[in-house]
Formats: sequence, structure tokens, C-alpha cells
Amino acid sequence: MLLTYPGKLATYSYLEGFDEREAGYTYRVKAVFHNEAEPLQDGPSFYFKFLKIVNKQPHKDKEVFTIQLIRQGVIGGPTIQLGMKENKYYFIPDKIELTAGNTEVEKSLAEINEYVEKIRSSWPASPQFKWKGIQAIVTHDPEKFGTAYKVQQIILTP
Repeated sequence: MLLTYPGKLATYSYLEGFDEREAGYTYRVKAVFHNEAEPLQDGPSFYFKFLKIVNKQPHKDKEVFTIQLIRQGVIGGPTIQLGMKENKYYFIPDKIELTAGNTEVEKSLAEINEYVEKIRSSWPASPQFKWKGIQAIVTHDPEKFGTAYKVQQIILTP
């Protein structure tokens, strides 16, 4: 979430040019305010342009959060954000790995991945998804901080 300093108020806009962000860290950055004379029809009238990182701190707590594995795409409809490479599950290929926190989660990830492979092999047909929602309850994986989430629970919504 993008907050302004010193009041820590939500900006309801975005930060342009901050490509160095790593998962698992909280950043304090310096940015310049930019006001659009003619904003896009559905976009904000202003944004912030990244200048530099002032402070970068790793998350130290065991914060639990939810990620949605079914994402709505603008083009092509919804997709399931789960893949497998070299016997590892990925939420974002080559960036965020998902490691199972227990055997029940491992079984759920295997079931979802098998279903994803079935869908991908039938492309360009677009089947009705087996689930309306797939939520992964995760924490940062301390052994692979910044590159992996440890999945504590999978919630499948039929």
C-alpha cells in the first residue's frame, strides 16, 4: 500500500518506476508528485514517480496473509496462478515459490497443479473452472525469505 509521509495516509494512486521491489520487505521511498493535466478516463489524476529508496526493512513477524490463486485477467479471462518447475510450485514463475506447510496443503497444491496442466493442455478451449476461488493462507518462508511463501492452508470455493 502506498502511504504518504508524515501522516501515513493512503494515496489511492500508484508509484511509477519502482522496479527494485522485493517480496517480504517494507520500503520507505522518496518520490515526486506528478499531476496529470489530462488523466486517463479510468485512471487517477495524479501519481508518484520513484526517485530512491530511503529505507528497506524485512518483515520480522510471522504475519499471515491471503493470496488469491485465481486472478481475473483483462484479456483472456481468469487464470490460476500456480505452476510447477523442477518439482517446486510457483505463484509467480522464478520469483515467488509456494512451499507446503503440511501434507494436506501438499495434496491440494498437487490437485490444483494437475487441474492447471489439464486446462493448459486443452488450450485454446476455455473450460468452466472447477473452483470459483482458490485462496492460499501463507506466511513468509524464513528459509527462502523474499522468494517463497509457506502455505499453511488452501481454501477451495466450489
